[in-house]
Amino acid sequence: MNNAGAASPTAFALKIVGAILIISSLLDWTLLAIPFQMQNRGWQIQFISQIVDRGIIPMVGMAFLLAGYWMEDRLSGGDGKLGLRLVTFILASLLGLFFLLVIPVHLNNLRVQRGEALQQIEQRAAQAETQLEAQSAQINALLEDPQRLQQLDQALASDRLQGPQREQLEQIRQQIEDLQQDPAALEQRVSQAQNQLGERRLELESQAKNQVIESGVSTGVSSLLLAIGYIAIGWSGLKSMGGTQAPRRKASMR
Repeated sequence: MNNAGAASPTAFALKIVGAILIISSLLDWTLLAIPFQMQNRGWQIQFISQIVDRGIIPMVGMAFLLAGYWMEDRLSGGDGKLGLRLVTFILASLLGLFFLLVIPVHLNNLRVQRGEALQQIEQRAAQAETQLEAQSAQINALLEDPQRLQQLDQALASDRLQGPQREQLEQIRQQIEDLQQDPAALEQRVSQAQNQLGERRLELESQAKNQVIESGVSTGVSSLLLAIGYIAIGWSGLKSMGGTQAPRRKASMR
């Protein structure tokens, strides 16, 4: 009797802690989904990653809850009520199926996001190279046209130009002076700038690919492990409940 009296509050505490962990996790997941943006791939990636990061908490809650029921059954010498345990096993099976299904969804979203990121990098690199070529052509045109060069000097001599526009023209004028002293410097600068753009593009592409791989492996493996754990809890529990209900039916028929 003393053991039963001491263990009964323990079993009750285990069930309460387990129920709180499960319910609070489900509420937390619901709040993470707000605002709901299912059509947004970025939202899907972030939501799935956050859910997987928190996915172990309901499993711990189920372990506490089932441990409490197991302890209670040991003390009472019977199987006890199966209602809440049945709900727990069904929920575990559903969560296992959820974590299993989100793996291909998450990997596909990462693949699409990587493609979009690489496309943006290519576009920015192309724009930067186009601007570089346009600036180079502008400098060459000024070198070949003394009249336009004179107009540039007049514009700089006046006070009409201020701010970034004046700084840009002063930079062009300085480059022209350098080129007049060293005509081959322009090609060297253009080649150097193109090399820097190429290196920067490769660096950004490598970063984008590495981020996708890290996120895919981390979230994918974690989600797979969670799916295995939840499915094992749910299916083994449902199977054991089916086995315990059969003797009850035979006993009631007698």
